[in-house]
Amino acid sequence: LGNVWKFDLTSTNPASWTASNLFTATDVDGAAQPISGGVTIATHPTTNKRWVFFGTGRYLTTGDVANTDVQGMYAFIEDEDETLSRDDLTERTVIQTGTSANGYPIRAFEASGSLPVGSQGWFIDLPSAGERIVQDPQVVSTFLVTASMIPSGDACESDGSGFINALNAFTGTSAGGSYFDLDRDGSTEDETLGGVPVGSVNLGVGMPTLPNLLRGMLVVGGSSGSGLGSPLTLQPRWDRASWREIRGD
Repeated sequence: LGNVWKFDLTSTNPASWTASNLFTATDVDGAAQPISGGVTIATHPTTNKRWVFFGTGRYLTTGDVANTDVQGMYAFIEDEDETLSRDDLTERTVIQTGTSANGYPIRAFEASGSLPVGSQGWFIDLPSAGERIVQDPQVVSTFLVTASMIPSGDACESDGSGFINALNAFTGTSAGGSYFDLDRDGSTEDETLGGVPVGSVNLGVGMPTLPNLLRGMLVVGGSSGSGLGSPLTLQPRWDRASWREIRGD
């Protein structure tokens, strides 16, 4: 229920197919966390190591609606020699202040910083009661973009709330700047909270769906809205992940 598996199906002989458990997701008390969304794979732009990204949580049955177990956001370096766990990762945090900007409730991730030497990745415990990730994460440049949802607690209601989160995929901290241009002035440099970039936004669409990351545009639907027009369309930030100099003699 809380495991990330890797299957090797390259052999033409099914008897030679193998499976290895890469990661076991648990909360701080050791209880398994369900993984109902997909996982995303990306390569670190400088180390070329393969990273795996996913969120935990479930929203499939009426019993899931009122569940308030702590869920998380995870990123780890693939290691085929051992099964990783929470203890192998570095804990990161969300700064939740109840602050709003341009009419949107916002949050931020901790200040930008590198992972400690020997760390196999990072995790974040989602801070709101009942908050979970049931959509696939997406990696754009060096940003990890996820949609986290917070049900209302009533199985007969479809409202709820949630956040679009964007942070540095390979450190679990704030990126070099915000991904969101909330005031639509063509720049994300002024989108800050407590001295760090805005990294998490409630767009007021109820429980958000998987963001559609179009060229120069982020479009999000939700459980309480039927349209995808303004103000659900935001101008995101795009950064260079790496570069190579080509010189001719």
